[in-house]
Amino acid sequence: MGQHQVKITVIKRIEPSMIYEQVPVNTENNVPHVACPVFKEGQAFLAESMDTPPEGFCPSAWHDILEYVRVLHHGGSFYPWLGEKEMIRCCTDGLRPVVFKLERMD
Repeated sequence: MGQHQVKITVIKRIEPSMIYEQVPVNTENNVPHVACPVFKEGQAFLAESMDTPPEGFCPSAWHDILEYVRVLHHGGSFYPWLGEKEMIRCCTDGLRPVVFKLERMD
């Protein structure tokens, strides 16, 4: 099992209104929270190293998905949950989570 690049694609940014009846407000400006401003749906990143996140990738989201990226990077699999070379994971931001598709590139 060698090392592989892992493609990370943003599948969905969850709007807080999908989770909360009354959307929490940002205490700095008293404005309701919106979907994660860091990512855009369809945006893709290539993880080549496990030492640092891809450029422009949220450090908190990277921390949340790193163990799954690492498994794919080293040739591992999550079969039978999904295909042999992929996994779906999300960041743990309770206000505005983001769902990612992880794919091992051969």
